[in-house]
Amino acid sequence: MKYRLSAVLAGLLSAVPSAVSACAVCFGGADSDLRKGFTWGVLILLLLPFVLTAGFIGMVVKASRKSRQS
Repeated sequence: MKYRLSAVLAGLLSAVPSAVSACAVCFGGADSDLRKGFTWGVLILLLLPFVLTAGFIGMVVKASRKSRQS
């Protein structure tokens, strides 16, 4: 019942064009600072897991090489 009410409410809101609009990033110009900041934020958040994983793998490799030398 709760999900049906939510679905009906979402359907009614999407039927009203003034209630459904693009986010603030879409309203900005192609050269706006908001768009540039949003793009850099997305790129950093996409690269962060790879950088952290590479650092962890590097730490494990360094520890294994050090343990072989001892």
